[in-house]
Amino acid sequence: MKLRTSTVTQYDYRSIGKTVNNLVRARTYQFHVVFMDDKLIDEWLEFQTTKRKSCLNSAYRHFDSKNSLANYRQNGRYRDDLSLSSNLSTYKFWPLLRVDQKKRRYTKNLQNELVIKQKKRPIMYASHRDSCVMSFYAFLLKRNYESAIKNTPLNNCILGYRRIPVTPQNNKNKSNIYFANDLYNSLHQMEDHVVLCIDIKGFFDNIDHALLKSSLAPFLNDIPMGNLRTIIKNVTKYRYIFAKDAEQLLGTKSWDKPELYNKLIRDTKYIHKNKKSYGIPQGTPISDILSNIYLYDFDKSVISKLSSIEGHTLYRRYCDDILIIVPSRNAHAIYCFVSKIIKNYRLEIGTNKTEAFYINSRAKIFRDITRKYVSNYKKNKEFIQYLGFYINLDRIIIRSSTIENHYRKVKKIRGTRHNTKGDINKKHLDTYENDCNKIVTNKSIQKQILNVKKHTKKILVNNQKRHQTNTYT
Repeated sequence: MKLRTSTVTQYDYRSIGKTVNNLVRARTYQFHVVFMDDKLIDEWLEFQTTKRKSCLNSAYRHFDSKNSLANYRQNGRYRDDLSLSSNLSTYKFWPLLRVDQKKRRYTKNLQNELVIKQKKRPIMYASHRDSCVMSFYAFLLKRNYESAIKNTPLNNCILGYRRIPVTPQNNKNKSNIYFANDLYNSLHQMEDHVVLCIDIKGFFDNIDHALLKSSLAPFLNDIPMGNLRTIIKNVTKYRYIFAKDAEQLLGTKSWDKPELYNKLIRDTKYIHKNKKSYGIPQGTPISDILSNIYLYDFDKSVISKLSSIEGHTLYRRYCDDILIIVPSRNAHAIYCFVSKIIKNYRLEIGTNKTEAFYINSRAKIFRDITRKYVSNYKKNKEFIQYLGFYINLDRIIIRSSTIENHYRKVKKIRGTRHNTKGDINKKHLDTYENDCNKIVTNKSIQKQILNVKKHTKKILVNNQKRHQTNTYT
C-alpha cells in the first residue's frame, strides 16, 4: 500500500500535526489489512487441509503447474493473489478445462424391459492457481452465508455444499446417510401428509447473471467488490477448451508451458466462450456457494409459506433437489407456489424427475400420487428416491444404480488387488457399512450391504482367477 506524503513548511506546526496523524492512520490501516489478510488466508489454508479434495492437492493436468501448501505459506510466492488489498483486475485467468462426464443409467419401462440411458454432465476445471483464488473468495462468501443463515430456519434446511455438524459438540459432519435417515424417521411422524420431491431443471446452466450479481449484495461484508467482480466475470463469461482438444494439441505430457499454449491454443477456434446472459460452470471452487446464494431468497420464501400452514411441514434442499412435506390438503397449493416462484429466478421445475407420495404412517399407507402433479405419468413407485437412497415406511436401502456402479468399478480391479473391497458413494465399503450401522435405525440397509460384500468378494475372486489365467497364457 502506497502512503501519501505532503510537503510542509518548517514552522507550520498545525500542518505537521495533520500530516503525522494521517500517516499514523494510514499505517494503522495498512497493518490492520495485513493482519486481516494473514488471519483469513491462514484460516482458508486450515480449511483446505481438512478437505478430502482440495485445490492444494489436485492432481489433474492444466495449463499451469500444480499447487502446494508451501506456495501459500507466509511470504509464499502466490500468497499475494489472496490479499484483500491486491487488485485482481489485472489478474489473467486461464480458460477452464471441460470434461464431459458420461454416466449410464439403467431403468425399466412400463413393459418391465431394461432401458439404458446415458447422461452427459459437463464439468469445468479451473487452473491450479485460479482454483486457489476462486476457493479463497468462495471461503469468504461461505463465511458470510453461514453467518446470515445461522440461528434461522435455513440453517437446517439447506444441505448441499455445507458442513453441518452432527451435534454442536461434535466435529464430525453429517453425510447423506444422516439426511436420508432423518427423512426415514420423519415419515413415521406423518399422518395424512404428502411428500413432494421436486427437481430444478438444468440448475447451473440456467442461473441468470444479473440476478446472481444482485443476490450477492447481502454477503459482501469485508470482501473487496472489485476483486469479486473480476472473479464473477470469469465465472459467468467463462472461457473453456475441451480436454480432448487440449490433449490433441499439447500431447499427453505436461501442459504447464505458457509458450506452447500461446502458440497452439490461444486465440484459436478451440477456445469457447459463454456468450449467454445465463449459466455458470459446474466444477469451479466457487460455483457451489454461488448456487446457494442464488436461491437464498427463494429458500426464505418457501419456508415462510410453509410456516403459515397448520400442521407438520418440512423443507430440505440439496442443490437442485427439493423435498417438501406438507399436510395433504395444502400439497397442491404448495406445489403451484413453488412452480410459480421458481420462475422469478429464470428457472423451472423438471417434471421428469418430480415425484409425489401420500403417506399415513398410522394406517401404513404409502402411495405414489405423482400423476396428480405430472401429466402422462404412468409409473407406480414403491420408494422415495432421495440422495442416493430408496426410502419408504418399511425400508431404507441404497439405490440400485449406486450398487450397480459399485459392481462395475470392482470388475475393473485387477486380480493382484484382490483385497480391495471397492467403494460406495466414494467411501470404502467397510467404512460405509460402519456408518450405516451407527446412523440408520432400519436394519434393511445392513442386510443389503452384507449381500453387496458377498457379491463383491465373488467378483474379486473371479478377477484374480482371470488375472492368473492371463498371466500363465
